[in-house]
Amino acid sequence: MGDYDAEISMIASSNGYIYALRKYAKTIDVYSLAKCAEFSTCRPDFSITYATLKGMGIRYFSPQSIVTDAQHPEVLFIKCLGSLIILDIDNKQKLHLLDEIMSPATEVTNYQVAVSKNRMLIAAYPNHLYEYSLEQLYTYNMVTLVKTLSLYNMTLQPSADVEFSDYDGTAYVNAVDPVKNVS
Repeated sequence: MGDYDAEISMIASSNGYIYALRKYAKTIDVYSLAKCAEFSTCRPDFSITYATLKGMGIRYFSPQSIVTDAQHPEVLFIKCLGSLIILDIDNKQKLHLLDEIMSPATEVTNYQVAVSKNRMLIAAYPNHLYEYSLEQLYTYNMVTLVKTLSLYNMTLQPSADVEFSDYDGTAYVNAVDPVKNVS
């Protein structure tokens, strides 16, 4: 194993677990916080790799980052090159693919994802902004494209941040007016 294979690119946390992305090894190691609480040697409970997902119909797995959300504590939104994989990890011995999203936005290397209870946004430079419904995520394993959102002649910033308000569910996106040079 080379140095790049061991390098942790990012971590995320949800529902008592830490998810450590090893981008160059194309692996997500999952650690139980309860088992690692004593700061002793901590080993992954399991790992998510291409071999793990191949039987679920995933043809390519190159994870770039992980998105978690308190409204969906047992779901990982895995940003990959070319797709967004939505994975139910409630049963650690039998992971369940909820959906795989492929859109023009996921074709862009640095696309952004925001998740709320019933909605998801995918945004990508310069002008891709898609709203999805998560209302049938658990019943039918389906994420539905609701609409392509207009930016009203504005352009997303290259690493635009996308967030939902905890207060009222309003979505916020970083965009700039290239003519007036204001954001």
